[in-house]
Amino acid sequence: MGISPIPKERCTIKANPKPKTEYKLPDEGVSLAWLYSLIDLGTQTIEFKGEKKQSHKLRLTWELCGTKVSEEDPRPVSISREFTWSFHDKATLRSVVKSWTGKEPTDSFDLESLYQHPCQLNVIHAKVGDKTYANISTIMPLPKGTKVDARVNETFTFDMGEQRCDALMFLQLPTFLRDKIMKSPEGHAKFAADSTGTPDIDADPCPF
Repeated sequence: MGISPIPKERCTIKANPKPKTEYKLPDEGVSLAWLYSLIDLGTQTIEFKGEKKQSHKLRLTWELCGTKVSEEDPRPVSISREFTWSFHDKATLRSVVKSWTGKEPTDSFDLESLYQHPCQLNVIHAKVGDKTYANISTIMPLPKGTKVDARVNETFTFDMGEQRCDALMFLQLPTFLRDKIMKSPEGHAKFAADSTGTPDIDADPCPF
């Protein structure tokens, strides 16, 4: 996601116990947030209006400042959004990065530089059947002079394209993300042998 290598601490796996809590739905409204995770999902097949389309997907995850999952789990509440990994003129990721940083991204833009930019997220709720989902409607820069809490989660970058990932990092991901990555040709080629029969590990809890 850039030319510079990932600092060693980003790839470190710690044997911390996982808090036994359920996912907490982020509240609606505008929150201050830090990006802390960039996950390469590989090429995914999506069906739209009866047609199948393939596109390279990227999952970004933020922590919401001043929140916590529960009294037992003091980690900040998190929220994610997936994008097509493209900086084409009409790509959503391009417009989001421009709005967020005030800069026009090019194909050589280093996505990891976004770790350095706290932002505002406007969260909205959508009901589908009997379930309620939280979605990010807009991503905005901070107003000048706004103070923001320090980021709590360690940054985590998983990039198959630059071979900046390994089996241990793959196993740090939640099961639903591992399953999704394995559906991509890139993920299957890289992790099919490693993931078959490999026991899970008690890694740092990462709410991706």
